[in-house]
Amino acid sequence: MADLQDKAFINFNFENKLKFEAALKKAGKEVEDLRFPLGEIARDFYKSEQAIFKLKSAGGYPDFKSEKSRMQKIREVGYEYPLLRRTGKLRRSIIGPKAEGSIFILGKKSVVIGTSIKYAAFHNSDEPRGKMPQRKFVFIGPESRQFSGNDQIGGRLVRWVNILEGYVEAVLGNMKT
Repeated sequence: MADLQDKAFINFNFENKLKFEAALKKAGKEVEDLRFPLGEIARDFYKSEQAIFKLKSAGGYPDFKSEKSRMQKIREVGYEYPLLRRTGKLRRSIIGPKAEGSIFILGKKSVVIGTSIKYAAFHNSDEPRGKMPQRKFVFIGPESRQFSGNDQIGGRLVRWVNILEGYVEAVLGNMKT
């Protein structure tokens, strides 16, 4: 009796393993082109960046260091907020894929989004600084908590995972076995 159970158990696992491996291989082929969900993630990224650059206050950023620096910005550009928008060059390069300085590369399994504006790296870096406080403008995960009151920015990672999961589920749900 024990021999029969062992054989049935081994046979059962072997058949299931083969079916599972075949289904996994087929699923991998079905979802090997992720350009659609990655494009949706990119659209969400750009929409979120627009929200950052529309802040009408300091938001989660360090505010002006002094009244003098606040007044200087108002004299030079005509407004005090948003903080990250003096010339508009950085904003334009990171709120859409086609602007000067924008980096956007969409592949079957990856998306690259960024900016080639030189001073952007300074804003996002953790390097020590003297005059200008750090004001990151690209948030992906836990660092976006400083914008927790803004669902458009704060929930990015969760939305992006949901976009990918939804796409994979839809594709696999339509997959013929």
